This record gives sequence, C-alpha cells and structure tokens, in this order.
Amino acid sequence: MYFINIRFPGAWLCSEVRDAQPDVEPMLRLMAECLVDAAVALAFFDEVYAGLRGDGNATDDFRRELKSATAAVVRSQMGWDADPGKVSEKSDQKYFELLMKSRCLPAGYESRIPTMHARSFVYALDEIEKALDTLEKNANMPESIAGIKQEWSAAFPYLSEVRNSAHHMADRVRGKRRKKDIDPAPVSAPGIETSGGVMFLNVLRGRNYGITLGEGVYQEVSISPESLQVARDLVQRIIDAFSWEGFPTLHPTM
Repeated sequence: MYFINIRFPGAWLCSEVRDAQPDVEPMLRLMAECLVDAAVALAFFDEVYAGLRGDGNATDDFRRELKSATAAVVRSQMGWDADPGKVSEKSDQKYFELLMKSRCLPAGYESRIPTMHARSFVYALDEIEKALDTLEKNANMPESIAGIKQEWSAAFPYLSEVRNSAHHMADRVRGKRRKKDIDPAPVSAPGIETSGGVMFLNVLRGRNYGITLGEGVYQEVSISPESLQVARDLVQRIIDAFSWEGFPTLHPTM
C-alpha cells in the first residue's frame, strides 16, 4: 500500500482567496482526494500485477483439472451419442457453478482485474489534471500555477487523451471519434509492432496502460509508483502556492 500525505499549510485558505473565489479550496481538496484514489488503485494493481508475473500454476491447474473432470461427468450423464454442442454448453454451465462454489475466479474475470485498476489510476490522475486546468484559467491565481501546469503536462503528456478514449470505448470499438472515422497509425512499442494501422483498446503492456487515441495514434500512461510520486509532489506545490490560515493539517489523517 502507498501511504501518501498531502500537507495543507492551514485549515482554510486566506480570506482574500476564499471570499473572492470560493471554488478554489474545494478544487485543491479534490486533488488530495484523487491522489488517495490513485494510491489505492496502484496498490491493488501491484497486487494483481505481481500475480501475473508469478507462475500462477496452482490456480491454472485447478481450473484446468476441474473443467476436464466436469466435462467427463457431463458427457457420461448425457450419453456418448448426445449432441456435442449441447454437451459443451452444459459442461461449461456446470464448470462455472463449481468454480463459483470453490471461490475461484474464472480466468476471464481474473484477467480483467489489472486493467480495471490501471484505468482507475488513470481516471484519478485525470481528475487532478482537470482541476489544475480549472485553477490555471481562474483570474488572480499564484504565478507558479502556470509553471506547475507545464510540468504536469510534461510528466503526463497523453493522460487526458488516454482517459478520453478509455471513457468512450463504444466509439473506439467502432473506430469512431465524434461520429468521424479514426485512421489508426502503425504502432511501434516494445512487444507491439504493426506495419499498418490497428485500433488497440485496453492494452496492458507491463506497467503501461495503452489505447489508440481519437487522433489514431497509440499512447500509454505509466501505472507506477514513480507516476504517483510525481503527481503527489506537483499537487503539494500547487497547495503550497496559496496562502492559508489556521493550523496545518495532513490529508488523509484517519
């Protein structure tokens, strides 16, 4: 688990900012909340990622043996002259019933877990980026906010576009962006090489979550402790850029 604290220099923003722009403090606290979400998502991702890198033989062998044994029993019950399609369907139904009773996830479920946590990580960082965009557009913000925004964009150059494609998966499956056809470009990345254009969706390449963007190019976001630390440091600098009143507090504190 990654325990990340954000330090608020005071209990509330100074009255000048608080009175003139009451939305600023909730935006800063949203960033802190999203960092916690990203930390939790990364911890769960790490847990299943470690399992993917292990041999996994015990669980795989159990599923394979259970499926084989179930198929043999169902075939015996239905008779050797029964329709193969019906036997296969019945066998699969019985196999999943027994698998659920054994509290063992089907392989098709298990394979979705790391991607699910990777997307949660991307979504959490994207919410921080949206909040930062909103702050930067506000009037009378600290001068350092613009520079921090540039650093964020350099650290996560394709974050918003990756999240956008992940959020509009039904369009990407059809090769569409806002009802227009996407012309996918060739992809060249470790483990992924294509001579022609291919739409890639929900790709997990090691610690990188990748997807084809609306512009047709394939890009990734790193699901890593390093990404989390960069996000944490930049959010802390954003919060420190404002004047606060009252006693300092840590988030989260419980």
